[in-house]
Amino acid sequence: MNLIKKNDKTYSKCYDEFVVLFGTGMRVSEFCGLTVNDLDFENKRIRVDHQILRDNKGLYYIEKTKTESGRRFIPMTNDVLEALKNILKKRPRMKKEFLIDGYSGFFLFDKNNSPKVALHIENEFRWALIKYRKLHPDKPLPHITPHVCRHTFCTNMAGAGMDPKVLQYIMGHSEIEVTMNVYTHMNYERASAQMFELVDGVPEHKKAAYSAIAVEELCLGIIKDRFEDRKNHRIEVHVVHKGEDIFISMKDDCRPFNPKKRAEMVNPQDDSPKSISIRLFMGIVKETEYQLILGINVFTMRL
Repeated sequence: MNLIKKNDKTYSKCYDEFVVLFGTGMRVSEFCGLTVNDLDFENKRIRVDHQILRDNKGLYYIEKTKTESGRRFIPMTNDVLEALKNILKKRPRMKKEFLIDGYSGFFLFDKNNSPKVALHIENEFRWALIKYRKLHPDKPLPHITPHVCRHTFCTNMAGAGMDPKVLQYIMGHSEIEVTMNVYTHMNYERASAQMFELVDGVPEHKKAAYSAIAVEELCLGIIKDRFEDRKNHRIEVHVVHKGEDIFISMKDDCRPFNPKKRAEMVNPQDDSPKSISIRLFMGIVKETEYQLILGINVFTMRL
C-alpha cells in the first residue's frame, strides 16, 4: 500500500479507495454507491443501505439491501476517515448531479465523470498488481481483489477478538454461520501453527503448557468446520492434566461412528480433512481411543 501511495503517480490516486475497502469490509458495490449524505464525520460512521450497479446496456440502477442485516452503520477508523475526506477533496465539480433511482451525491467517479461501479475498482486492483509485479518481481503479492479486502478485514477483526455478533453486524452477514466460518478458520490456523511448533522442537518442559489450549482450539475448529448437515450440534471438549500426561476428550452428538473403523481411518499419512487434526499432533499423541457411548461419539487422546 505504501508503494502505491508514494511511488506510483497513476495508482496513488486509488490509494484512498483501497484504504476504505481494507478498513471497512464493505462490499465494493456498497462502497461505490455511497453518497455524501451517507458519511457522518462527526460521529465517525458510514451508513450502508444500498449499492450501485450497472446493467449490460450501461444503465445505472440502485439496489437496496435485501435483508435487515444489510442495513447498518460501519465505524470509521482514523485512517478511513482521512481517506474519505481525501476522496471528497478530489471529487469533481459537477454541473449537474447524477440522480439514480432517487439517490444523488455520489463521490466516486471514473475519468469520464460517471459514477464508478464494482468493475472500475476491480480493474484498479488488477492493473496496480500487474504494475507492482513488473517493478518488484522478487517480492510477490497474492492475488488481491475488492472481495479479498472484505475477507481480510473480517479475518483481522476476528483475529483481534471482536465479538462474532458485532462482526456479523459490521459485515452485513444475514447468517451468523457465515461469520463464524471465519472464526473457525482463525482458530484452526492459530492452533495448527502451535501444534507444528510442538512437533518441530519446542522444549519438552513447555509442551504441556502449549498443548492443552492448542489442541482444544484445534479440535473445536475441525469439528465445527466439518458439519455437513448444517444442524445445531452439541460439542464438548475437555482437557485434563494427570501427572505429566494431558488427556483431551471430545464428545459430539453427530452421526454415530463405528469406533473400530474410525480408529483405522486415522493414518498419519492420510491427507483427507477427516484426519488432518490427528496428523498435526501425531508426534506428541501417546494413545487414542474411540468409543460410542449411548449414541455419543467420544474421542480421547493422551499426550
